[in-house]
Amino acid sequence: MTAVCPGPVRTEFFDIAQTTGEIPLYKKLVMVDPGKVRQKAIRDSIAGREVSVYGIWMKVFCLLESLSSQPDPGYYGKIEYAPGKERW
Repeated sequence: MTAVCPGPVRTEFFDIAQTTGEIPLYKKLVMVDPGKVRQKAIRDSIAGREVSVYGIWMKVFCLLESLSSQPDPGYYGKIEYAPGKERW
């Protein structure tokens, strides 16, 4: 199984959304073609990759997100349980 993470994809959804409001410029700039996303997702799936990220902007975003969301190494050790109670 491969998770596909394309970011904004040029689909009918955005055509409809544009009639009710304005699509932010940043989304317009990074919007990608669904056919290209599909091709990359299929190649990544055949290659056995767990995640398929299309486009340089989404790869940069994923990298920044992974750097900013590192869990506190001691977090799980800080969970406290009431005496005499089961843990879960």
